[in-house]
Amino acid sequence: YFHDGRVGHLIKTRAFMSLIVANRITDESGSASYEIDSPNGGRVFIIANLLEKGPAAQNPATIANAMEGATNPEQELWIVNNTFRNDYGRGVFINNHAPARAKVVNNLFVGGGSVFQGVGDLKNNVLAAGPGGAPNLEAAPFKSGDITETRTRTTGDPGLVDLARYDWQPNGRSPVVGAGIDPGSMDGMALLPTLRYVHPAHAEAAQIHAPIDVGASPHGRSRIDRDLA
Repeated sequence: YFHDGRVGHLIKTRAFMSLIVANRITDESGSASYEIDSPNGGRVFIIANLLEKGPAAQNPATIANAMEGATNPEQELWIVNNTFRNDYGRGVFINNHAPARAKVVNNLFVGGGSVFQGVGDLKNNVLAAGPGGAPNLEAAPFKSGDITETRTRTTGDPGLVDLARYDWQPNGRSPVVGAGIDPGSMDGMALLPTLRYVHPAHAEAAQIHAPIDVGASPHGRSRIDRDLA
């Protein structure tokens, strides 16, 4: 549980490989810069996290990759099944400066700002309006760059239980339910989430059933279960 940072990044990694799974990474009342910064790139896997850019943030990007140069020997960026909230009202959710194509799959983006900047392939993401605005629902969805995007959905309501109180579990009518795809695997590691964040600072096993949902939470509950919750 990374939160309420002052000026610095909530997570910063220069590792050759970084696996960031099932965390809550939220500005809340803080003034952090990036939520996740991998300044030299590398093999970066960001899966099943809850991320918030707060209104007092020091930097408009939520995730920044290779901003100081893609100097690590291998370059990959996978961003899969995360839930993003931007209360800053502008900026960019993901800023990729690495030459390798980022893979952005099954994410929910809530609030103002552009979804992505750089080179990458975006699949089965949901863009929803929130307290910080809407993620370019009226303009081109993505900033300039070599970007492909397929099956992007836009909505005025993400259908979460309580966005303000960080209960980001979708209700049974949420557009994220069943909107995802299987992201596959990399070097034998399945990219579907195996964990989901449980507040505070815990995780539990995620039971994945088809059709796959978009976003970080919950995983493994059927549509009927959600309607009754």
